[in-house]
Amino acid sequence: MYVRHRQLGGDRTKTPENTHTMADLPAEILFDIFSRLDRPDDAARVSQVCRSWARVVDDNLYWKSMAAKNWEWWERYPEEEEVLEANWRGECSVRWGKEQMAEELFEEILAQPTYKIKRTQTLARLGYDVKEYLERNINTTATAEDYLSRRYHATQVLEHIRRRRAWERLEKIADGYDPPLEEGLALFGLFRSGDVEDVLNQFDCLALQAKSWILNYAELPLPAFAQALCRFMREHNLTPPRDPVVGSSAYYHLDNSFLHIVLRDRTSFLPITLVTIFCALGRRLRQDATFAAVGVPTHVLAYVGPANGGDVVYVDPFSGGRILRVEDLHDMLLHMGVLTPGVPEYTGPAQTKDMILRTGRNILNALQRGHDMPKHDRDAALYASFAALDIIGNGLMGQPRWVIRELHPEAGVWTSRLNRMRTREFLSRIVQTSFPSDIGFIETKVLPSVEDEDEAGILAEACSAIRQEDRKEPGPKGRKNLKREPKYRVGQIFVHQRYDYRAVITGWSKNCSEETTEEWIQMMGVDRLNEGREQPFYHVLVEDSSHRYVAEENIRLSNHTTADVEALCELREIGKFFKRYDSEQGRFIVAADMALAYMDE
Repeated sequence: MYVRHRQLGGDRTKTPENTHTMADLPAEILFDIFSRLDRPDDAARVSQVCRSWARVVDDNLYWKSMAAKNWEWWERYPEEEEVLEANWRGECSVRWGKEQMAEELFEEILAQPTYKIKRTQTLARLGYDVKEYLERNINTTATAEDYLSRRYHATQVLEHIRRRRAWERLEKIADGYDPPLEEGLALFGLFRSGDVEDVLNQFDCLALQAKSWILNYAELPLPAFAQALCRFMREHNLTPPRDPVVGSSAYYHLDNSFLHIVLRDRTSFLPITLVTIFCALGRRLRQDATFAAVGVPTHVLAYVGPANGGDVVYVDPFSGGRILRVEDLHDMLLHMGVLTPGVPEYTGPAQTKDMILRTGRNILNALQRGHDMPKHDRDAALYASFAALDIIGNGLMGQPRWVIRELHPEAGVWTSRLNRMRTREFLSRIVQTSFPSDIGFIETKVLPSVEDEDEAGILAEACSAIRQEDRKEPGPKGRKNLKREPKYRVGQIFVHQRYDYRAVITGWSKNCSEETTEEWIQMMGVDRLNEGREQPFYHVLVEDSSHRYVAEENIRLSNHTTADVEALCELREIGKFFKRYDSEQGRFIVAADMALAYMDE
């Protein structure tokens, strides 16, 4: 016996007596075969072959399985009661249409030097419905013609989508929604390549482990359960060292305020993140109890009490699970100088928004200490803090003055009048300089709330300048007819003659005066160089991710190893300038959208 596709309109009398076609297979087997199709549009074509195939493929459960196979992430997944009733063929058709739209927009971003921000914002409106498509581009293999460009721009778009989600959810909290503590603090991770859903899934998995680790977890008295849960956390590296040093650099590290990083690395913790972990697990194991954070001066405790009322205890996971009764907490607060220790502000469950604001302030304090970390991570953390403080708080009230000095050196006396205005200013500035694709947030969410006409005018002008730059066609930079042709080409790797760092050339100018000011030339001592200011200068991307402007006499081409190239390929912005590395030419190849400017490269 053999199985073959039935030929429509064919003469079946010419086939052997025992011949069977695929149409004769049971529906269950056909369902299993068609389930292996990768693309929803292939399944749609299959349904047009014959009636028996159409009956299988038109089954709603078939399209539900197709949706589950192709897409893990959804901008809006049907509610639990809607899952069986949903039109899954229609859902798949809509999702496939969105991916096709995303592909068209993304290819334009790769190929065109203009309207990148506009296309990114259009693509971002599709939300997490295009997350898998973007992740496929982020994971493009090095065999692709433009793998560096695809990785870079897909990362840019996906991070913009994440920040868009953060803005929306923070606004929802500002309007009165009080999410679980872990969901609220996970929003900061959206500014640093994290996902709220991933954090919640990790807590679900940890809770399953805790259920098997803590014997009789549902029957234990709450104080005993709290101590058992702290032991579980300690056993799974979810507590600090036995004697944590509060003033240590590890304690104040920026990553400690980002829940997705804390859960991933499990190396250092703050009291607020430990309380968040404790409460998230406690709620998943004991629905008969209330678990919440309690904010006291310079510290955070966990509130644990029966859901229907009763005796409350306070747990300190940072100190190994120390249990405090109400009177113990009162004594502790009196020792801290709190004259009214019984007020709910210090003894009752805190709202999640209060813990979000506290985390925002922790981020600013960590940044003040100047840990050595990539500029993008620092900017993203600053952005996260400013967004939270502006959207659900009252700006920078009571925050370190270094924030003003760093971002606005000419700022005057620190007063409460600076709060909202300064926060908006700092938020707008960080978006303009480091996250220009988010300029729409400033235009639609910040600018309408600005009451001062002068401030609004300055902000509107800055937004307009970014939009204009996005529309601007790059002028060609030909080498012909130059008095002195640049010796080196875009994409070449070199070592700095004086400082010995490795870098790749991303652009050039015929002389120093073309793209800098006289003030910069004097400050950098350019005229003291052997060939002065009239020699070609080069824009370069350095192995430490910094951008520099280098005189031609300081460039020394040298042999580079595979490891050197791989290190440069890992730089966050390498795909902004280049589409791939060409081993035969020994240099990076200019990206398609930059080729219009550097046609001779």
